[in-house]
Amino acid sequence: MKKSILFLVGLISVCSYGQDAMDRMAYIKGDVLVMMDNSENLDEVVKDYQIVGGVETQLEIAEVLSAPTNIWRLTFNHEAVSHIQLLQAFSQNEHILIAQNNHYIQNRETPNDPQFGTQWHHIDGSDNDIDSDDAWDITTGGATPNGDRIVVAVLEGGGSDWDHPDLEDNHWVNSLETPGNGIDDDGNGYVDDYDGWNTSSNNDNIAAGDHGTGVSGMIGAVGDNGTGVTGINWDVEIMQIDMAGISESNVIEAYTYPLVMRKEYNATNGEKGAFVVATNASWGIDYGDPASAPLWCAFYDTLGHHGILNLGATTNSPLNVDVVGDLPTACGSDYMISITATNSSDVRTFSGYGATTIDLGAPGANVYTTENGGYGYTSGTSFATPLTAGVVALMYSAPCTFLADLSLINPQQAADKVRTALFNGVDAVGSLSGECVTGGRLNAKGAIDELLADCDSGSGIVEEAEDKYILYPNPANTEVQFVTVGNTSLTFKLYDNLGRVLLTEQINDTQSIDIANLAAGVYVYTVETANGETESGKLIVE
Repeated sequence: MKKSILFLVGLISVCSYGQDAMDRMAYIKGDVLVMMDNSENLDEVVKDYQIVGGVETQLEIAEVLSAPTNIWRLTFNHEAVSHIQLLQAFSQNEHILIAQNNHYIQNRETPNDPQFGTQWHHIDGSDNDIDSDDAWDITTGGATPNGDRIVVAVLEGGGSDWDHPDLEDNHWVNSLETPGNGIDDDGNGYVDDYDGWNTSSNNDNIAAGDHGTGVSGMIGAVGDNGTGVTGINWDVEIMQIDMAGISESNVIEAYTYPLVMRKEYNATNGEKGAFVVATNASWGIDYGDPASAPLWCAFYDTLGHHGILNLGATTNSPLNVDVVGDLPTACGSDYMISITATNSSDVRTFSGYGATTIDLGAPGANVYTTENGGYGYTSGTSFATPLTAGVVALMYSAPCTFLADLSLINPQQAADKVRTALFNGVDAVGSLSGECVTGGRLNAKGAIDELLADCDSGSGIVEEAEDKYILYPNPANTEVQFVTVGNTSLTFKLYDNLGRVLLTEQINDTQSIDIANLAAGVYVYTVETANGETESGKLIVE
């Protein structure tokens, strides 16, 4: 398991700039990124640092990158004062939580190697595929059992040809926005974001990048439509975010759009925003050092807190990422799922690996997908990763009402359950043993099976967790009774539909908890055992 970086909206600790003075990653000269404790203090900070070490910095505010998390891009005269000098000065300021350079990023595509074949990653005679056909016997996508339309956000430096004949029907649009009227109709802070968002032009003009077209096809080329190919998810809404060139500031700004839309969805019970469950990043920085990109890496915990899992393509070079680093796939967040690529023989050849940093493998060599003007073969972690993102979205459409309820009541716990099932459902592959966290390759059917095995869809609770405890409501729905097994000590917490803790109880033996004052509705509980294992479930009060 990766070590998680705690980074929620309420972050109050100050992170100093503790990276190596020689930042090995290429960055934009004269740009720095800062997270403020409060945006109201930014003007004061800029004023205080007009002179550093007796030299005029010409420090200016360039733009806000993420308003919800108070992240800004600043510019300065790098010929007068060095990046290290300025960042070290910033580390002494109580109002600056994090400061870093704005690094360049590269696409994770390898050149096409055309050859005949089919979409072997779905169905393969040697069983080196992801068992797509078996997964489709359960679900082909669409919505959760509660009717929430599932969205995957594709972040690309050059957009995607979303009106490709095999993609247009799965193109996400913001239906509450009137296109082209110059008004923020839905009040989300973005004007005319109907077809997605372009972080450079601040509108919904999405370029038709070929790389993004292939990525989108792996997720959700429309299935069963008599045209071309099929993505792993036949029916999914693909949100396009065009970063118009790739730099770290663009990345943070791009991630902010799905963050805002999912937060809106959670807060309004689906009346606004979008039910974004996953993002896809088929780009990154070879040898990238997470210590040099604390804002970027920590952002994944923020996204995860609101229910978004993030899929990242690791390097297309056979490097040990544990040793040499990579961005974003070496970021420590549990909500960055790092993917390497396998071929039709279930072997990783051209791509990176890491026993603690890379989570799993997925087919990415000579896969057949959409491209501008048609279809073609391509290779790269760029395509293994969206295949995995599509599986994540497919899991949310599985017939598990409990997960659908949990996704709105406690989005982070729902994301945790999906991540766990995704990892537990992999096919163990000998060549990946010791090369990734799970030691396995993506299996869509396995992931869904794991999810359904852990799904409680009944009214009330009859829950048993590895013979540690039994929890159930009495017939009158006025109390919850615990019967612990083997004198297990438990911590019980009950949450409301906004994720707020209503009560916390320590349980050491048979004990009843009064719930007579609870209003009718659906509640989520967690039970933590003495050794730190946590289970969760649903309590329905009628």
